[in-house]
Amino acid sequence: MKALLNRKKSIYRMSDKNYMQACLTGVGLTALLAYIFYHSVKALLFLSPVVLLIIRLRERDMEKKIRFILNLQFRDCILSMASAMSAGYSLENALEEAYGEMILLHGKESIIAKEMETMSRQLKLSVPVEKAFSDFAERTGLEDIRIFTSVMQIAKRGGGDFNRIIRSSADTISEKLETQKEIQTLLGAKKLEQTLMNLIPLLIIVYINQTSPDLLRPMYETILGTIVMTLCLGGYALAWLISKKIVELEV
Repeated sequence: MKALLNRKKSIYRMSDKNYMQACLTGVGLTALLAYIFYHSVKALLFLSPVVLLIIRLRERDMEKKIRFILNLQFRDCILSMASAMSAGYSLENALEEAYGEMILLHGKESIIAKEMETMSRQLKLSVPVEKAFSDFAERTGLEDIRIFTSVMQIAKRGGGDFNRIIRSSADTISEKLETQKEIQTLLGAKKLEQTLMNLIPLLIIVYINQTSPDLLRPMYETILGTIVMTLCLGGYALAWLISKKIVELEV
């Protein structure tokens, strides 16, 4: 995934294009809720925080996706470094070799290539390789990279077997990623069920409005009805957030 998010400190944020898409989605959902629950244009102002919520949720989902992809790319990176070190390269030169391989494997605009380009520049400025990896871990905020960096720092001070450490780290990351893939596969059907269940209450209200408009008319024309619909909307939003949390199992 190329340049999907722009890096800022340790967080990967949405690009302008994806931010606009999230805004449009939020506005569309806000308009839909205003019509279904209130039949009022004025409700758009009351429901405007929905737009911010959708943007935040979309940003979080995309950030998780980017971090997963970066984990995959980082695993390829350290495997490449391990191969270079087996051929007799030093740790610093192995990083340079891995940088070239990541460009060939994932493209120059990939996240891992850009991060390794930053580390390569640091090495040319005589920054220790463990410091370059530490900065990399801080920028990404990924736990696997932080753990790898800590182990590498300890091994370098104690004269450890870097090749074995790197391969062991790659195996650990691979196992974790495979577990995540299996969980996502198992949860795929549940996520579809969640989406359908979330749509059912809205479809029921739309159906009643179309077939028996007089039945719900008091809900739109009286203060008490507005209060009841607001409570229903709050309960619906809470149920939606809880269901989304349930199907978002992380490893």
